[in-house]
Amino acid sequence: MSRQNDLLKNTVILGIGYAVPAIVSFLTLPLYTAFLTQTEYGMYDLITILLSLVMPTMTLQIKTSVFRFLIESRESEEERKYYISTAYLFTVLISFLSIAVLFVLLSGIDSLTKGLICFYIFQEVLIDLSKQTARGSGMLNKYIFSVTLHSVLLLVLAYLFLAVFKMGLNGLLIALNVALLVSNIYIFLSLGLKNYLSIWKYNTLYLKKMLRFSAPMVPNSISLWIVKLSDRLVVTVFLGIEANAIYSVANKIPSLLSQVVNVFNLSWQENASLAVNDKDVAEYYSDINQTTIDILLGTSAILIASLPFLFKILIKGAYEQAYNQMPILICGIFFSCLSSCYGSIYIALKKTKFIGVTSAIGAILNLVINILFINKIGLYAASLSTVISYCLIYFSRVVQLRKYIEIHLKWKKNCISFIVLLIICAIYYKQNSFGNMIAFLMAVIFFFILNKNVCKSFCSQCISKIERRKNGSK
Repeated sequence: MSRQNDLLKNTVILGIGYAVPAIVSFLTLPLYTAFLTQTEYGMYDLITILLSLVMPTMTLQIKTSVFRFLIESRESEEERKYYISTAYLFTVLISFLSIAVLFVLLSGIDSLTKGLICFYIFQEVLIDLSKQTARGSGMLNKYIFSVTLHSVLLLVLAYLFLAVFKMGLNGLLIALNVALLVSNIYIFLSLGLKNYLSIWKYNTLYLKKMLRFSAPMVPNSISLWIVKLSDRLVVTVFLGIEANAIYSVANKIPSLLSQVVNVFNLSWQENASLAVNDKDVAEYYSDINQTTIDILLGTSAILIASLPFLFKILIKGAYEQAYNQMPILICGIFFSCLSSCYGSIYIALKKTKFIGVTSAIGAILNLVINILFINKIGLYAASLSTVISYCLIYFSRVVQLRKYIEIHLKWKKNCISFIVLLIICAIYYKQNSFGNMIAFLMAVIFFFILNKNVCKSFCSQCISKIERRKNGSK
């Protein structure tokens, strides 16, 4: 039970911390759509695509190794110094070289914008590595505060540079950089990294050990990049940058589901790694994965049923075409989240090679569907290819994992539940106000039926904590 409690505790802590970025994401969406032109918004989206490709490629995903190996060396201060020093020196050196090349390759963009983009990417690489260092060291509070600090600063600065100073894309890039700079300084000081960083602690044997673990994750990252974001590039090439802006907006609200599961997955990665050698590990992994499916199905239903109301509140400007894409994208993110949960098990087992294989297959399928159908069915090709490719990745991992550990899921229950989700989607497309209210009520009931045990457990723990505090104060 302690494992489940630790998982729940860490998830709640991470969830509280990530509530702020989720709120900021809500608040900045109307800000971006109101004060950036469609061309500027499309350009900003392409920058985020570039970032998600460049980061794992140039660093060889060493951040994953830092997290995994710091978990195992929490009792050895000397080993921690070797891991941290080696990872940081490697990352900084390779980042400088890669970004210098990138600056040259970004032709056709003015020098100020190029400089801001390159500095933004470098800072993202550093903050990402620092966050994984904090997680691997068991310092979730510092990890969460850095995330919160960055989000709050970004909201304030984005409003200042976009709404007040009217600086457009460059203003947004300045806001992003300043918010990241402050966050990087905070996490560097709070983790006491100066006590762990030393050029004399750089060790090629440690580097080889970390890269053997993380390098197979690079094809996975590139493949997932293709699955997630090649849609944007194909849409831009075939339909134009304005269509990419519409597709990007369509992804904003559905991505909230991904953010919620990412919070859980951050906690699950650590928990799965710590439990990997336990005798009942198969039963434990099965319980957690089935619970994850139930929560995802219920949450997806509520999110889809809420979309007609959220769209009117959050989306400003000429983005009506985004409406029809959102439920499809939520279904895609549903399978993406399940794939990530299985990916955490592969990381715990140190079987990282197959993660890249499954992602590569999904990426190829995604790209082929996009190119074949983008001119025939427009944005639907991008949305549907995402769902199909993530389905393939998920079921491939389910089958392959059986070679190492047997995960038992309630497939009949899951199929029936997914049919209910599709019914809620069908009501959504009718665009009837009364039907939307019925769908929302249905979704809420559906969520509580699927997750009644989780809800009971959560309420019981909350009541117990309140009672303990009352007794302690007496």
